[in-house]
Amino acid sequence: MEHDTAIDAFINKIISRAYTSVITNITQLLEQGPIERNPNPGELRLHIWYKNLDADNQTMVQHVISETAFSVLFGCLVVLDNSTTGYALEDEISDFGLFVQRYTDTESYVNRKSVESIQINDQMDLHDALRAYIAK
Repeated sequence: MEHDTAIDAFINKIISRAYTSVITNITQLLEQGPIERNPNPGELRLHIWYKNLDADNQTMVQHVISETAFSVLFGCLVVLDNSTTGYALEDEISDFGLFVQRYTDTESYVNRKSVESIQINDQMDLHDALRAYIAK
C-alpha cells in the first residue's frame, strides 16, 4: 500500500462519514423533522423553527451547517497533525500517530496483527488535504 493511497482512503472515508453524512442528516432533520415515533422535543422544535424561516434564511442555515461540519473536522485533523502548540502528553515529548493498517484475514484483523502499517500524519498535514478535497 502506498502512502498517498492510504491518505486518500482516510480522507475519503472521513469526508463521507464525518462531513457529508453529518450535513445530510442535519438537513434532513430540519427539512423533514424527526423520524422517530416519539420524537425528541428539541429536534421537533428545530424542525418547526426551520420550516418557518424564509428561503434566504434557510439557505444561510445550510451554509452554517456546512461550515460547522468542516470546522469541527478540520480542528480534529489539526490535533491529529500535531499542529497545535505543545506535546500530545503534557510534559512528555510526544505526538499523535494515525496509521492505516492492512491485515491478511479477518482473524488477523480481530487480533490486530497487521501485515502493514502506514503512518498517514507524518509527511503531510491531513487538515490541508481535507481543505483540498472539500474545495474540489
